[in-house]
Amino acid sequence: MASIGPNNFSTFTTAAGIGSADWSAASSAQTSDNVAANYRCDSGSFYLKATNCNPSVPAGATINGIVVEVQKKADVGTKVQDSAAQLIKGGTISGTNKASGTTWSVVYGYTTYGSSTDLWGLTLTPTDVNATNFGFAFAGSDDVNTAGGTAYVDHIRITIYYTASGSSSQQSVTIMGW
Repeated sequence: MASIGPNNFSTFTTAAGIGSADWSAASSAQTSDNVAANYRCDSGSFYLKATNCNPSVPAGATINGIVVEVQKKADVGTKVQDSAAQLIKGGTISGTNKASGTTWSVVYGYTTYGSSTDLWGLTLTPTDVNATNFGFAFAGSDDVNTAGGTAYVDHIRITIYYTASGSSSQQSVTIMGW
């Protein structure tokens, strides 16, 4: 099995759909540099959408799995959890929601969604994942008792696992005897 990534996304937007808080500085989630996309925790967030990761998976390959890593944190005393962690296929938020029920840390750390064998409940082709409108949608929710805090996403990256056309996952070993 081969992989491409982790790749950074180059396009970041927000979209309504979960909560009512919009993300500020959405494009700041492109690189890990302590300049982050963020939202005020007075309610759950809009979607933070990351697309256009330029993977160049070869035509005819079989997509085996997708891993997305999100570097995030919340203010001290702010109890933020994921409300959405989904892929974007053909420009539409799709597939299994991988949102974690864990409260975000107060220090930056990466949370991993998916695996090398997880297709998120979708059928994916090289055309799908190579498209500029393929990506990841993320949203947070917060405890209503912690209104006023801030949630941050500093970096979102993706790794795509695939098997090239004509490749076999089987290997042979020759053992030499005496």
